[in-house]
Amino acid sequence: MHWVWLGFFAVWLFILSGLEITQRKKFDHTQTRPGVIQALQLKSLLKQREEKLTALEANIDELSRDRDLFLSDPTVQEHEIRKTLGYTRKNEIVFDFNPYQ
Repeated sequence: MHWVWLGFFAVWLFILSGLEITQRKKFDHTQTRPGVIQALQLKSLLKQREEKLTALEANIDELSRDRDLFLSDPTVQEHEIRKTLGYTRKNEIVFDFNPYQ
C-alpha cells in the first residue's frame, strides 16, 4: 500500500515541478505553463530584476542631475576643472601636502 502512495507522490511531484510540460512542449513556448517550483523561481527572479531596475533608475536620475549642473552652473564647472586638472586662478597660492609627488 505504501508503494501506491509513494507512486502517487512521485507523479504529483513530477507534475508540480513542471518538467513534464516543458519537456513535452520544448519548442512550443505559447502553451507551456511552468510548474509551481518554476513559478516561484521566476517570481524571485522578477523581484531581483525589479530591485536592480529601481537602483539603476535612481542612478540615472542622479547622473542626469549632475550632468545638468555641469552644463549650466559655472561654479560647478570651475570646481571640477580645478579638482581634476589642477588649474588655479591668477595670483593664487596652492599648498600641496601630498608626500608622493
